[in-house]
Amino acid sequence: MDKFKIFYLLIIFLFNHVSSKNNTEDQVWIGAQTNKSFKKIRFEISGENRYNINDNILHKSHVEILLTYKHNNMFKFSTGYRYINYDDKFKSRISIDNKSSILLYDYKLGLRMKLQRNYLNNVESEGIIFRHKFSVNRDITPSISPYLSIESFYIVSSNTFLFEKYRASSGMRFKINNQSTLKLFYCYTISNNSNNYDITNTSGINYEYSF
Repeated sequence: MDKFKIFYLLIIFLFNHVSSKNNTEDQVWIGAQTNKSFKKIRFEISGENRYNINDNILHKSHVEILLTYKHNNMFKFSTGYRYINYDDKFKSRISIDNKSSILLYDYKLGLRMKLQRNYLNNVESEGIIFRHKFSVNRDITPSISPYLSIESFYIVSSNTFLFEKYRASSGMRFKINNQSTLKLFYCYTISNNSNNYDITNTSGINYEYSF
């Protein structure tokens, strides 16, 4: 079977597997980012608006600064700061993560492990979140690359490791030129809400410019 068909069979299996009927919300995310690399160091600044379609409001927006060190072609280490603005509050987030990737035939397999902590109004800590993400992508042309990812979120404390949410994503990256890339994506998120699970369907677009 053609490898391209196998890739999309994986996508179909994934979204069939995560089907559920609970509280459902629809969102649209619109973002942009720019970055500059200096040998093994990459500096990135990004911003995003997230709209709640059900209530027709801007749910939240954020700006993030990220610094990444490329150890080699397989491992990257990052640290970042994010400022998140809501209607009635704001949060600050600090994070560290490790990304690794390998090339298997025509597919690039990626693994990311991330620790983050949010601070409400820069004062109250909301605890540590551990994120674990697996991704796969394949260049079908020099300028078009579809991808698929699965990510789990857990709340970490001294004596618990509590599931918070699960996110499955699929999308397409379009390389416009050597500096510009456009990404279209869809995310399916299941969040743990007491004894119920909330579902969020997200469609989004992101523009990236590299110096």
